Amino acid sequence: MAGSINEAEALLARSKKFISLASTCIEQGVYDLACFNAQQGAQLLLKALTLKNLGYIPRTHSIRELIGTLAKQLNVQELGEYVKTHRLELMALEDAYISSRYFVKEFTKDDAEECIRIAREVVELVQRTIRDP
Repeated sequence: MAGSINEAEALLARSKKFISLASTCIEQGVYDLACFNAQQGAQLLLKALTLKNLGYIPRTHSIRELIGTLAKQLNVQELGEYVKTHRLELMALEDAYISSRYFVKEFTKDDAEECIRIAREVVELVQRTIRDP
């Protein structure tokens, strides 16, 4: 498990870098990559905490699925409720991740700011509700 802890810590550090890079992308007017990086940051945080707490990295990019896994396996009702009440926002973040990678879609500054807001909200919620093992 020691290797898993080191890997989880590396993922957590990378998560912070992606979210920071998302803000830099907004400053540079690169809104599609801001959305991509925001989603990546939240995704890696969720995967790191899943690795730390459950011992594996789920093979999914879905923020909703990752939060749901943590909520169910760790019995954290607040996370499950968050997914239910913020379903559309989380779907928009997931869609921005896919669209920014695979499709020609224009993103606005407002889109990018919303992606970062949602990603930061997910990070804050998960860090507040999940204790390290």
